[in-house]
Amino acid sequence: MTENRHTGPRNAGGFPIQFSRLRRVRDSPAARLPDDVPAEEKEQRRSLLEKLQTQIAGEINASLLGQTVEVLVEERQRGRWKGRTVTNKLVFFEDTAERRGHLVPVQITWTGPWSLVGQAVG
Repeated sequence: MTENRHTGPRNAGGFPIQFSRLRRVRDSPAARLPDDVPAEEKEQRRSLLEKLQTQIAGEINASLLGQTVEVLVEERQRGRWKGRTVTNKLVFFEDTAERRGHLVPVQITWTGPWSLVGQAVG
């Protein structure tokens, strides 16, 4: 894992990490230490990390607003096409053409922390 001061924790591939589950590994030296942190404190720390990661992801995705990104289309979901960018960002867009398995340029019109919405270009 690497650290980037602008985008937060990242894995070896450079992708943001979502802190969804934090635990000690049984065979690690940390497993031999006493667990003296109350459950309530652990939950507060986990919640703080999730809020921070949501904020960071939102800021990163907001930088894509108005840009055109290439999307590999996976499937239709709730009447829209769903696909992913080369950096694994989830993108939804509407189009009547069959797009499954195609690379489609999509202009981003809305951003959230965990997904993007746009319009197919061309």
